Amino acid sequence: MILNLLAYILFGVSFFLSLQFKYIGIAFVYIYALMLIRMSKEEKMKSRFLNAFLTFFVFWLMMLNWLLVINVDLTILQRILIFFGWMFLSMLMGMVWSLPFAIASVKNNEVYFIPVIVSALEYFMSCTRDLSFLWVTPATAILDYPVLFQSADIGGSYLVSFIVIMFSVLLFKLFTAKNAVIYKIAIVILLFTVVLYGSFRIKNQYYGETIKVTIVQPNIPGEMKESYREFIEYRFKAIKENLEKAKTQEGEIVIFPETASPVYLTKRSKNEIKTYLIDFANENSKSILIGGLTYEYGSKNEEDRYYNSAFLIAPNETIQTYNKIRCVPFVERLPYEEKLRFLKKIDYGQGGYSVGKEQTVFKAGKSRFSAYICFESIFPTYVSTFAKNGAQFLVNISEDAWFVKGIGAYQHFQAGILRAVENRRYLVRVSNPGISGVIDPNGKIVASTKLNTAEVFTEDIVLNDSITFFTASGNILPKIFLLIMIFMIIFKLIRRHNGTAKTKNSA
Repeated sequence: MILNLLAYILFGVSFFLSLQFKYIGIAFVYIYALMLIRMSKEEKMKSRFLNAFLTFFVFWLMMLNWLLVINVDLTILQRILIFFGWMFLSMLMGMVWSLPFAIASVKNNEVYFIPVIVSALEYFMSCTRDLSFLWVTPATAILDYPVLFQSADIGGSYLVSFIVIMFSVLLFKLFTAKNAVIYKIAIVILLFTVVLYGSFRIKNQYYGETIKVTIVQPNIPGEMKESYREFIEYRFKAIKENLEKAKTQEGEIVIFPETASPVYLTKRSKNEIKTYLIDFANENSKSILIGGLTYEYGSKNEEDRYYNSAFLIAPNETIQTYNKIRCVPFVERLPYEEKLRFLKKIDYGQGGYSVGKEQTVFKAGKSRFSAYICFESIFPTYVSTFAKNGAQFLVNISEDAWFVKGIGAYQHFQAGILRAVENRRYLVRVSNPGISGVIDPNGKIVASTKLNTAEVFTEDIVLNDSITFFTASGNILPKIFLLIMIFMIIFKLIRRHNGTAKTKNSA
């Protein structure tokens, strides 16, 4: 029992420490292999599932511990709800990650299907708009080794996760097989293939037209953003001060984080801040990308709508808008509340945001880019659609003040590394109060900031029009994995049914 508990803790620690220190996340591969060895001793599917669930439940409790130290002024009821939300989400993810051990046997060659099932479940978990959650995946374990995850441009993080788990499976076979030579050869071949492709891709340098982008990390305290009316002047002053700093730099586009504007910036809105931003853009020939809220009046039969938005204010006074589509479930909105009308009567302090309809590609001078907001950064397919629609580089604006304690901000930043490689696009991440930075198309962090610091800096961004296989393929590889998983489940159900029928007939 003590050894089992130690295994559970080590499994989570390998990921936990990888977010604080380099070169530790790779321990996930070894510890996962040890877990497979332990699972191979379980004869029954139910026992495998329960043991795996306990492991992954502890793992997710550690990965999501930042929920307990969320940096927001909450009522006692809200903190109780967050605690149960932490437990529920950890249990849900624990169940999902345990399914491969229920579907595939560990003792025979079915173990080779476990990487397929893991990747298939990742893809499945990204398919729903309102209940998807890909916060941490096995691919995260090797982000300190860029040469190992370049295949993301073929199959996204889904393929990278497949490779990570396949290494664990081969190690498991190496440890348990009587004749280990074949598995040594298989590990060498897999590693050689991955490194060869990674080395080839990572040598690629991206040339072409460039633009300079100025990143503004204002470091506004979370409590100053909880009330739009009380701190408008404070936040307006911060916008002015940061734009004065940006004025002296060469950036063609100045980027602020999510909800940086304390007032509406929609076409019908008239206010001092909007006028100031337009005047600044015109006088300095700089575009401004800034997060804020959109308010739309509803018709007689419709309610008014609020959107979490990104606004691009160009020097020609045009304002382009992107309204967030993938809202944080149970935080920004209740899932499916537009279909289940009774949910609108529930109010525990969540946001009442509506869902955007279009994945906007902004135009600023010679460049085209897209800005997705906060939580949307964890979805490979969603982000790749922006590149497919013509975005030459990607921007992720985020408000991370509410989870500056714990490892949440680091986890959030890491998602951008995979999104950059999947689409071979420069990715600009702008967060309040950090971590902001620039990631190149090979997953290299060109520049990054620290948490809780105010910074304004400028970086060169190479514009890229080419489309990767992952971007163009429409998730063909994870879809194949999903089909394999479905056929495997059907086959096992039929075989089990036939076995049961034979037993009854013989009786």
